[in-house]
Amino acid sequence: VSVNAEGEVPGESGRSISDARVRLHPVSGFAVEAGRGTRRPYRARRGTYPMGTLEHGTWRVEVRRDGFKRWESELVLGADDNRKVRVILEPRE
Repeated sequence: VSVNAEGEVPGESGRSISDARVRLHPVSGFAVEAGRGTRRPYRARRGTYPMGTLEHGTWRVEVRRDGFKRWESELVLGADDNRKVRVILEPRE
């Protein structure tokens, strides 16, 4: 998961955010059936949050940082799926 602040043009990325809180919650699939909990980032490095290997199924991604609006989305992961999720956080008014 790559996290950036919104740039000067709405919807375009600006600077990297290296202190966001990124969480993955299983919605359906093996992680839910096996009773596995939320996945948290291993390390925040230059705005990139590696999530490691996730089980197949649907995951809800949630990104938060003080001063910015919360960002949420769902991902459906299949076999050998290698995803890079780019998040652009909007400043809170």
